[in-house]
Amino acid sequence: MQRELRLTDSKRFPLIHQEGRVWANRLLVMKIIPNGLDNSRFGFLVGKRIGNAVVRNKVKRRLRDVIRLEPVEAGWDVIFIARRGADSSDYHQLKRAAGGLLKRAKLLSGSHPSAPPNTVMLSGEWLRVSKQRAGDRVASGSGGGEAEA
Repeated sequence: MQRELRLTDSKRFPLIHQEGRVWANRLLVMKIIPNGLDNSRFGFLVGKRIGNAVVRNKVKRRLRDVIRLEPVEAGWDVIFIARRGADSSDYHQLKRAAGGLLKRAKLLSGSHPSAPPNTVMLSGEWLRVSKQRAGDRVASGSGGGEAEA
């Protein structure tokens, strides 16, 4: 996950805890608050009751990767808090849990009513997404090796 998408300001965490809207499921709690920026920022809290440092970092890495791949609306500060059971969950279970919370909060770009088909919101702009199947070859450039101006 890119640095500008991480929530690193320690003053912002208590504000989100106190004033943020909350959604929860069996594995995660999600708290959100508007940030007024052109991108959304994410923080991950995994307490010591989840496990030792190795386990906590594994959960955070998986959650960061899930969020990196989800098309999230811009303009929100989001905190994900891991619950007991997140340590024994695999990547796909965490993906379903986080995706479900984002969908319930209407933060997924694809669930936005004005979203064009096959697009995602990135830095305030709609970008077209094409699905690629395994084994498909991707053409790179013009094939001549020269750079176009």
